[in-house]
Amino acid sequence: MSTSATGGYLVPSATNAMEDEALRVFFQQMVTGITGIVGNLVRPRWQAEPPNMPSFGSDWAAIGVTKRTRDVNAYVTHRSVTDGNGNNVGTDYVHRTEVLDVLCSFYGPNCEANSELLAMGLEISQNREVMQLAGYGLVGVEDATMMADFFNNRDVTRIDLPFQIRRAQLYQYPVLDLQGAQATIVEDTGGVNGTITVTLHPSFGFNTSSSNVSGFGAGNWVI
Repeated sequence: MSTSATGGYLVPSATNAMEDEALRVFFQQMVTGITGIVGNLVRPRWQAEPPNMPSFGSDWAAIGVTKRTRDVNAYVTHRSVTDGNGNNVGTDYVHRTEVLDVLCSFYGPNCEANSELLAMGLEISQNREVMQLAGYGLVGVEDATMMADFFNNRDVTRIDLPFQIRRAQLYQYPVLDLQGAQATIVEDTGGVNGTITVTLHPSFGFNTSSSNVSGFGAGNWVI
């Protein structure tokens, strides 16, 4: 894996990301727990190989993320950490807040009641505990929309319930601590005044020493 020392593109060394199948399972379990609909009848909205439709008269739901809205800019911090060998290494932490627009569609004879169970149940703090432990928070529940679908040669009622979830993203990248640097001081006239070497000490700041050509007093100081 590339690091800031090797150059090239960097991929995260760690993330708190819950994506794809894990995210679908997360929302499926949430809807099942709050509404009481049987787990295998709360389904992803889009499936590569859709299963057979539930029998007519069954209560079921389909859920999925329809949109992601991110903060325009991420917040990047750098931390010095110690690896398993006791060496000081660095990590860049990229923080960003994201809002997920989620749409849950309810079907069956109790679709209206089940949509209300989810809308009301999301307001109970105990029902949001799993979300909070995962770093998620409820933004709000929007108005439900009633419409009709045509399944198995029959018209069925469908209730669409949109809601929004906010989550904090944290990605770690192997941007190592800077060990030191050398620079040359050049006068406006183009002459070289001196060179300066900086050796970094993550725990105490940095040491700076200068080698003089002219115009500077010799020194070695700690800032």
